[in-house]
Amino acid sequence: MTEWHTIPAKFSSEEKRILDKLRDKYGLNYNQSLKGGVELLSRLIAIVEVYVTTNAKTMKKIRKIGNKYTKNLE
Repeated sequence: MTEWHTIPAKFSSEEKRILDKLRDKYGLNYNQSLKGGVELLSRLIAIVEVYVTTNAKTMKKIRKIGNKYTKNLE
């Protein structure tokens, strides 16, 4: 079962302004915005780690697959 934790945080006025824009434009509350940001950051870190640790042949395959699925989305 998932265990949930509440983490108090303080935000600068600039950060609060960004969170308010996300709430107004996309209908996300503060928690949804922050969870999305954490998920995005973790995915980016994982992509960078894969990119740094793999060889050129593997990266070529990854790019080819990525391009294929990008074309399918359009």
